[in-house]
Amino acid sequence: MEYPIHTSLMAARPDVGCVVHTHSSAATAFAALGEPLRAISRDGVEFADPPVPVFTLTGSLIRTAELGAALADTVGDGVGALIPQHGLVTVGPDPATAVMRAVLLDRACRVQLDAIAAGPPLVQRRRDRAEEGRGMAARADPGRLPVPASPNRPVSHPRRRGETKPALIPTGRFSR
Repeated sequence: MEYPIHTSLMAARPDVGCVVHTHSSAATAFAALGEPLRAISRDGVEFADPPVPVFTLTGSLIRTAELGAALADTVGDGVGALIPQHGLVTVGPDPATAVMRAVLLDRACRVQLDAIAAGPPLVQRRRDRAEEGRGMAARADPGRLPVPASPNRPVSHPRRRGETKPALIPTGRFSR
């Protein structure tokens, strides 16, 4: 039904031996947000710089040669594109490359959706706390961000000044 996606990309790009198109839920949802894809995980590296293009002419089925050609123009000499409210398309010289790119693009979209759902980036949350004046470090030096506790650094015991205890406390079935 959406064969113009495949035929148009292969006609436009002699280096393309395979085109993969999916209606992945992660790519469909992420593309609709209008956010740039970032390399939050290894999966997104190939799609973050240069940024993966977004095909915005339609979110419906791509059933005409005109829409297929427009999608090929959007992909250009890149490795794929996101299609808001529709999915993704990737290309490669062979099926293994095109399929792997589709899998990685889908996973990169999923990771970024998960990160967005978790809230603002950790660095931003630290800046927000510093601006609100929380913590001694933020009040003493507004440019310095509070340092989070590290499991490898001993922490001061709250009841015995000067004494330290390991930050890692055994729990679960192996603790005594």
